[in-house]
Amino acid sequence: MKLTIQKPGSSTTKSMTVTPQTYLTSESSQSWETWHKRFGHISYSGLQKLLDLKLVNGFNVDTQSPKLDCIPCTEAKQTVKPFNESSERMTEPGELTHINMWGKYRISSINGNQYYVVFVDDRGRFTSLDFTKMKDEAVQSVKNYVTRLKTLGRKPKALCFDRGKEFINEDLRKWCTEHRIEIQTTAPYSPAQNGIAERMNQTLVELAHAMINAHGHPEFLWEHAVTHAAYLQNRAFTSPLGNHTPYEIWHNNKPNVAHLREFGAPVWILHQGQAKQQKIQPKSARRAYVGYNDGSNSILYYNAATHKILSSRNFRFLTQTTTPPAADDIELDPAPEGENTPVQSTDELNENGKHTTEEQNFERKTRGKRVDYRALNDPFPDELDEQGNLIVDSDEDHIYAITAGDEHNSLKEAKASYDWAEWQRAMDIKLNQLLEMGTWKLVDPPPNAIPIANKWVYQETSVWKSGHWTGKRP
Repeated sequence: MKLTIQKPGSSTTKSMTVTPQTYLTSESSQSWETWHKRFGHISYSGLQKLLDLKLVNGFNVDTQSPKLDCIPCTEAKQTVKPFNESSERMTEPGELTHINMWGKYRISSINGNQYYVVFVDDRGRFTSLDFTKMKDEAVQSVKNYVTRLKTLGRKPKALCFDRGKEFINEDLRKWCTEHRIEIQTTAPYSPAQNGIAERMNQTLVELAHAMINAHGHPEFLWEHAVTHAAYLQNRAFTSPLGNHTPYEIWHNNKPNVAHLREFGAPVWILHQGQAKQQKIQPKSARRAYVGYNDGSNSILYYNAATHKILSSRNFRFLTQTTTPPAADDIELDPAPEGENTPVQSTDELNENGKHTTEEQNFERKTRGKRVDYRALNDPFPDELDEQGNLIVDSDEDHIYAITAGDEHNSLKEAKASYDWAEWQRAMDIKLNQLLEMGTWKLVDPPPNAIPIANKWVYQETSVWKSGHWTGKRP
């Protein structure tokens, strides 16, 4: 849409082109591509089975839309030789569980975890996860899972896993014997015999990889991406189950998927509590959707400013239309000829007697501009936005860690150290910063007055900023 803008009191006009955007708060049928993204990049064939067999409710799809190729799926999924299918199947959910551990991942999740244990029910393929920081926590994860099964009224009879030392140990053997649970292990160097858990691990990691890459989100969100992938798998078509989903077999109820949205999609969260804005400020903020909580009917979202995962039940998804409505060009008509409309001159005389225009005066105005003193002389500056303005992170985005053994008790000790140049640079930065802010003014002391003594504190710190260690600074 083309706009012609004319400033008041000026005969000049300026043309610009804008693209109108329309957001819809309600939706009808969505394309196959949209549901493919909402289901965490599950294959189109699986989505077709959900529709044909009517396995879920709220699955409104436009069957005439094309099934487009997905670049994140192509990059994330690799074709491997399948494992052998198990011919024996337990009759009741919870009786036999296939277990496997994944990790160690090179990047810790946002919660500090590097491993997870996957539990796949043999009867219904219902998947549960437990994330851990250390590998030796796997035994406790198994105990917690079996206890949870008994709480739900299930009757666990056997556990199947490979011969990893995290599972095959005296502690778990003794515990399973006390609870009358059989341990089934694979043959040595044959993890493929535990194919159900192995394939589930592969599926979850591929889906998580595709979901994170689709929106370019930080890699430390992999824990929530894997959790969301398992949430979707429990509501998706699974070949061994035929006309049922894992959720339906486990809960004896058909799942509803109308609430699903694409992982990482923008969501608007209502400000509440201390984050509540003033009356004329926006009431909500845009965040990234990373999961759904069935228990409280709330969603999980990622706040990039604070690097935290929070939950809220006051949210709204907006669907942007791909084809904006056509509109005629809008032009502002100039003043009709012949009218005696006075035009006030905007030229002024400067000190040298030269004319200055209104635009020149506007660029030189600085009243109302607030200076963020946190950005002064920052040895680790933040990034610039698209307009070239400095983006200053919040206080919660910085973590300072004191390095032991690098302290100095006096200026004399600091001067004698090998890194005196760095200490001196830091002292100059602090002094110049105080001078720029007008913190104090140097004057002579009053007669008989004793000035308050002060001293420098020398401690070397490491700064955590924007998701990584930026280095050390004194």
